[in-house]
Amino acid sequence: MMNERQTKAPTLQTKAPTLGDLMKHRLGSMQPAVSHGLIEPGNIDLRRPSIPNPDGGMSTVYSSSFNINGKEVLLPLADEGRILSAEEAIDKYNRTGQHLGTFHDVASANAYAKQLHDEYEAGKYSTMSDLLGSMKRAKRK
Repeated sequence: MMNERQTKAPTLQTKAPTLGDLMKHRLGSMQPAVSHGLIEPGNIDLRRPSIPNPDGGMSTVYSSSFNINGKEVLLPLADEGRILSAEEAIDKYNRTGQHLGTFHDVASANAYAKQLHDEYEAGKYSTMSDLLGSMKRAKRK
């Protein structure tokens, strides 16, 4: 029996998140914060493997923008385990719709690409295999 001071705790009704909710949250958290000139955010998971460059370095987010249908679309060139040509990157975009972001102009796409590069360099999107590879390379030196 409850006296006047006791109250029932309210029951919270929560809905379990769907897989779509979780993916939106995960992909959303993987995108850099950008607003200037952005038309559409990218739809690629940014935790990507590093790819060896011909000059001996490694690339994860090597990209270029292309004017497609009047919009500047930023496309990854480091993909499929190698560096793609511009034609291959555009062909893949036309087939899959995958991109790093769509912008009003080249300057906005370039600013975003630089921000993305800086965030990768700072380790924001590092995968466990990237970290293990860095440790192995450091041991060899």
